[in-house]
Amino acid sequence: MADSRPQVSVIMASRNAAAYLPLAIRAVLAQTLTDLELIIIDDASEDDSWAVIRAAVAADPRIRAQRRSHSGGPAIARNDALALARGEWVAICDSDDSQHPRRLEMMLNAARDLAADVVADDMILFSGQPMARGATILGRHAPKAARMLNLKDLVLSGVDPEGISHIGYLKPLIKRCFLNDLRYDPRLRIGEDHDLYLRLVLAGAKMWVLPMAAYLYRRHVASTSYRNVPRDLTAQMGVLDNLVQQQARADLAELAHVRRRALLRRHAQLELARDVRVGRLGRALRRAVMRPDHLPWLASVLRNRMELKVQAAASRLWRRPQRWRLGGRSDGAGVSPCLWMQTARWI
Repeated sequence: MADSRPQVSVIMASRNAAAYLPLAIRAVLAQTLTDLELIIIDDASEDDSWAVIRAAVAADPRIRAQRRSHSGGPAIARNDALALARGEWVAICDSDDSQHPRRLEMMLNAARDLAADVVADDMILFSGQPMARGATILGRHAPKAARMLNLKDLVLSGVDPEGISHIGYLKPLIKRCFLNDLRYDPRLRIGEDHDLYLRLVLAGAKMWVLPMAAYLYRRHVASTSYRNVPRDLTAQMGVLDNLVQQQARADLAELAHVRRRALLRRHAQLELARDVRVGRLGRALRRAVMRPDHLPWLASVLRNRMELKVQAAASRLWRRPQRWRLGGRSDGAGVSPCLWMQTARWI
């Protein structure tokens, strides 16, 4: 394999994921598309991750791995993996997730049929703990037919309530030659995926979202990918401002202005929520007086958290099973990978 070039390079950044790595690795090695390599970068883990990775490397020659001496974050670890990738396509997978065994085969076939440079699918949420309800990351925005994303879709993802949310969460298959020198921005701890996909589209890449959900996205307390804090939003705004200056495109500048205003509003909301969470009620009250329009948002967050706790508690007593298909979801007797499950059973 040293002299051959695989069809797909799967890159996986990992930090302190020893409990989840075996499932993530098995899910890649079990793919029906066997002409692949798995590149794992251990980001200076402090648990037994490196021992798990070394055992996997010894068991399968398709796996290559490196260990960083100091933690640099997911962007830097993925860039290290990209530097080693030899495949015609690059697939991004997280070290605590899983996927359907036919996923890469189906995505590669779809990419060729669509003449796509980037293809992504929806993601099914699952957890080792009870969850309130089965769901996918795209939810009601999941396409019913293959959809090519445009610049507006990318820039306003998560900002425009009518647009496609959570594009940055997706784990696509990317044509490696289209990446060229594009890499993840190491300044970003959260949002580095969204930034890369935006720059790919700006470079002319045709990015499609497929009408299927074959990736299992784990939600757990240690995950930071969906936990923005004010400093993360500040970094995202800075990177966006730099991109606008570099591109000098009026359409991008107009859309970025809308996104920046939304991020500023979200920044203020997160500061208010943080003050409430750590007990700085006087400071929170002053913020609320200055921006009373944030109070309905805070109330909705607290209400939603309470509802999720109640629903999760109820799911311990009874659960409505769901059957998931590659192309969508149908109710019926079966096992839901969205509720409790550490592994998934597919039909």
